[in-house]
Amino acid sequence: YLKVFADKRLQFEKDGQIFHLRYERTVMKIMRKRGRDSQSFRLSYALEWDLESGMLFSDKEFNSMLNKKKGLRGAENIKSNDTVIAGLDIGKDVASTVLTIAKLVYNEDDPDEPPRKEIVDWLELSNVDYDSQHYYILEAIQDYNIVAIAADYTGVGKPVIDRLEASVGEYVSIIRYGFTKQSKSDMWYNLTSHVSTKTLIVPANADVQKTESFQRFKEQCLNCQKWYDGSYLCAEKSPGFLDDYVDSLGLLCLADNYEEVAEVEIEDGNVFYQNSTDMLDQIKKSRA
Repeated sequence: YLKVFADKRLQFEKDGQIFHLRYERTVMKIMRKRGRDSQSFRLSYALEWDLESGMLFSDKEFNSMLNKKKGLRGAENIKSNDTVIAGLDIGKDVASTVLTIAKLVYNEDDPDEPPRKEIVDWLELSNVDYDSQHYYILEAIQDYNIVAIAADYTGVGKPVIDRLEASVGEYVSIIRYGFTKQSKSDMWYNLTSHVSTKTLIVPANADVQKTESFQRFKEQCLNCQKWYDGSYLCAEKSPGFLDDYVDSLGLLCLADNYEEVAEVEIEDGNVFYQNSTDMLDQIKKSRA
């Protein structure tokens, strides 16, 4: 990119056409957003080819996400003016459905700066049928006042997300994200850019690190392999591990790209949540 900058500046000096300088402005804007050392910038603009296989996150990169002084906020600590988003990965076969919930944290001194995403909780649903999962997810949307969810819209995920859209689509932005080689590559590049620019915060004080959710999150993040297929960044679980938390995290980082829907206060009396509490009680009793 530096060579292209120099060539375009030289051409600008010759003919005075301002459009020669637009490329430099665009690339510098992308570099500030993604980070000079992010994989996507190095590959796309610096031509620094990282073609060897390895892990999606190194120990250092994983630790850079952690804030060891913070604890999970929980629904009771979410304020009415907080913007809460989520990433939803639908479990298949032996995998779990994982909903990663995060609060957007804005820089009050620089409103143009992209917001950071601070995880406030995880919801993992294992050995739970899709009908029951629907009500657990509705309960989480209600408890955390979630405004947008980027969701796995592939295979068995399609009917689950369609049902969710029919239930709360008027109030919550549901971003259907179908998994293809291209879309997953885009998701992984976006996720690694969040890590390199430190715009992803994972609370990890002593209490959080003792939870099963955090332990599974850590295990899966540190055992997710990456490789390149041409310009595509590919990632999958290492043999013997799962990747539900990692996929959910990747989807979370896409969830702030949403269109606002009707601003309403979701209460127990809303038609979309009628009977959900009773259904959840029945589900819990049947599992007890």
